[in-house]
Amino acid sequence: GYIVYKFYGERAGVFLSGLLGGVISSTATTVSYAKISSKVGGSPTHGVTIIAIAWTVVYVRVFVEAFVVAPSFRTLWLPLGVLFTVSSLSSIWLWRRGARVRTKMPKQENPSEIRTALVFAGVYSVVLFGVAFAKLHWGTGGLMAMAVLSGITDMDAITLSTSRLVRAGTLTAQEGWPVIIAAATSNVFFKGLIAAFWGGRRLALQLAMPWALSLLCGVGLLVFLGQK
Repeated sequence: GYIVYKFYGERAGVFLSGLLGGVISSTATTVSYAKISSKVGGSPTHGVTIIAIAWTVVYVRVFVEAFVVAPSFRTLWLPLGVLFTVSSLSSIWLWRRGARVRTKMPKQENPSEIRTALVFAGVYSVVLFGVAFAKLHWGTGGLMAMAVLSGITDMDAITLSTSRLVRAGTLTAQEGWPVIIAAATSNVFFKGLIAAFWGGRRLALQLAMPWALSLLCGVGLLVFLGQK
């Protein structure tokens, strides 16, 4: 994603901006475009579409990570697919409402820099330990609390750690998928707050529909499928 950004990022259109933003960092993309939309001359319509697309791409990234680490973790596919579908439909609706113009992507950091790698390694280690510890000492409630907390800032660490524990047999697949879905729901909730804080009321209102649908869908999956 970063390599493609280096070639096309400065002249990327709305779709490519959202796509690359979701691959590199949906949270950073939310902050960047929220700030742009809040400025005089910024376009909330374009910003909200890019943000929504970036949020959608996260589900693809989660699927790829989980599949690579634990190919047999198939119970995750259905709930993740539902979230992706809902988010995709919301993004398409927003995209069709706005003008399909070219827009300049904010500067993205190189993810291969040693500082970035070390920070992620630290986060991943803490989350991996935290998930195992919560499962051992606090059961399902502890797992869900860990998922919500870790999902606030990052989806990659909780996805990789949970998938690894499922592959190792420390977690069952039925215990594992709600952890990732809870983290994804927490992640969307937090990014919605970020957009409202940095982008202002207009951006928040335009993002309200995809944000609310994703939250309701995530909670619904946990309540209804998680009981089976």
